Amino acid sequence: VIDILKSVHFYKPEHQTIYKEITDLFMQGAEIDIITVANSLKQKGKLEEIGGISYLTLLTRKILTTGSIEHFAKIITDKYVLREFIKLAHFMNEKSYSGEFQTSELIEKIQQRFYEIIDITYKRETRPLSDMMNEYFEYLEKVRSGKTQLQGVPSGYTNLDRITGGFQNSDLIVIASRPGMGKTAFVLNMALNAARNGFPVAFFSIEMNAQQLLHRILAMETRLPHDKFRKITSLTDTDIEALEKASEKLKELPLYIDDTPGISLFELRTKVRRLKAQHKIGLVIVDYLQLIHIPEKHGMTREQEVSLISRSLKQIAKEINVPVIAVSQLNREVEKRRDYRPMLSDLRESGAIEQDADMIIFLYRPEYYRIKEIQDPSGNIISVPKGYTEVIIAKYRHGPTDTIILTYLDKFNIFEEPELASTGYMVMPSRPTSSSTETGEPF
Repeated sequence: VIDILKSVHFYKPEHQTIYKEITDLFMQGAEIDIITVANSLKQKGKLEEIGGISYLTLLTRKILTTGSIEHFAKIITDKYVLREFIKLAHFMNEKSYSGEFQTSELIEKIQQRFYEIIDITYKRETRPLSDMMNEYFEYLEKVRSGKTQLQGVPSGYTNLDRITGGFQNSDLIVIASRPGMGKTAFVLNMALNAARNGFPVAFFSIEMNAQQLLHRILAMETRLPHDKFRKITSLTDTDIEALEKASEKLKELPLYIDDTPGISLFELRTKVRRLKAQHKIGLVIVDYLQLIHIPEKHGMTREQEVSLISRSLKQIAKEINVPVIAVSQLNREVEKRRDYRPMLSDLRESGAIEQDADMIIFLYRPEYYRIKEIQDPSGNIISVPKGYTEVIIAKYRHGPTDTIILTYLDKFNIFEEPELASTGYMVMPSRPTSSSTETGEPF
């Protein structure tokens, strides 16, 4: 029970001391019996503190069986948790009356202590490789038998899921581009796709309010132009009927939207934990990273702030064991290049994003920059189709980088896979030559 039971779990100080001595002897590789434990305690001047050798003898006589030792250990740990909760309740009561802390600071301390209690008792244990191998081959068998297709959360885009196997638990995925590329539309499409596949999704929209997101979702579902939602009077009876049908489908989706403006890291972490507990969230999306608020900056530079946000998002992904997708802006260096294609060095305000992220995806629409032609893998110059979008996987910790092609239907805020993407052409990650672009200012 050494991996289950810690000395702090015992109620009596004497039992804490005795158990600590037993574990110390075990770590030294020494024999453990009543004589060795008593002798070791005596050498440290602690034998009389615990009641002497007579008390150790009394304890040995109380053992009924060692067959249920794990069950006994769990009883002790459970009682410890309940005692600590009682102490925490007293702390909450006392500090709430005293006004010693600001509300947000008190909540942080309470939450921190709560998770310390849980971590001490129920933290993830070290696992033998044999167990992990068995689970892995069980998963392989499920895939081969057709019982499951993806290990992770599906994006809904075949080529992207083929590369990633779905977004993996504990991964931080950053979706980045310059304004106007459709970042919010892209992550909203993926949120709906994941929810349709049965994965509950938490969508934190810091830039847009909930009604604006709802308009986008309805436009995606009904294929009604999103500008119609700004002029309600332009909606026809047929449009209203389509909206009602779409709403019935959408109501069934496990998609949870939070549009708190300027949400803080503390609020974000708290809400994610709650959603995980209540709704078993399988994917978290944050739109967007640079708008997360840090209340106590203490003279931090903007780069340090963004680094803290990036690191915290990665910690949240690991803590609740789900993928976290964070939208990020790129700096203006992109627009100093002839082809406007983004690079990792363009991540705005922090190189830490590149370090923390398990995957970085850039969206690139040459159409936005009035680029008329682009180079295909064979070196041929071809015209850029309307809505043509490169989804550039610029970093992937678990696999190769790659580029896939999607079509952006801007009227409906929809990204979809073009029918000819696999048979027509696939744009390579390399930048086109200067002869293949038509320079000009962005719209």
